[in-house]
Amino acid sequence: MILGIGNKIPLTTSRAGGGAGGETKFVMEVETTTPNENFTINTGYSSGASGINFNVDWGDGSSDSGVIHDITHTYAVAGSYDVKIDGSFSMNMQQAGSAMALKVKKLKNWGTSECSFKSIYRTFHSCKNMTYEATDYPDLSTLVATGNNSAFAEVFRTCESITSLDLSNWQNTDKLIRGTSGFLAMKNCELIDLTGWDFSNF
Repeated sequence: MILGIGNKIPLTTSRAGGGAGGETKFVMEVETTTPNENFTINTGYSSGASGINFNVDWGDGSSDSGVIHDITHTYAVAGSYDVKIDGSFSMNMQQAGSAMALKVKKLKNWGTSECSFKSIYRTFHSCKNMTYEATDYPDLSTLVATGNNSAFAEVFRTCESITSLDLSNWQNTDKLIRGTSGFLAMKNCELIDLTGWDFSNF
């Protein structure tokens, strides 16, 4: 399924386990503008719930391993950093707050082979400055099937900087429920490619 405007056509990309440049972890670029500025990853869960256990490389020479809860990192120097994550993971930017969401500048890679998602709900909600570069897809096979965890609701809500979104041939989309507002207020997006999706549980 292609949702678009005008004569737009779907993007053509490789859907292998790794993304651009052979990267295999989840990668997002975050930007800080002042010294000693924080960035928080909010998992949407309480400590250790639902099998959350991930490692994060903050891109400034610091890292944390065995993370089972929300975590905040302080960047001593203002700048752009690639945050790389592997393990059992979820991220809810709406819960982290709009100030944090605005620091996310790019989604570079989902980390198909190294990052299994426990929830997809509100992953990039309010990330107004984020562009989309990923050519892989999230591992949805381990979504927690309770509450909103497997809901596609508000995943890209208010992602105003995305102009086209190629989500073609994502795997295990039959595990997703409720796509309510998944693409709401993406006011500059002219094409969304959902080719290959299974909407049977939406």
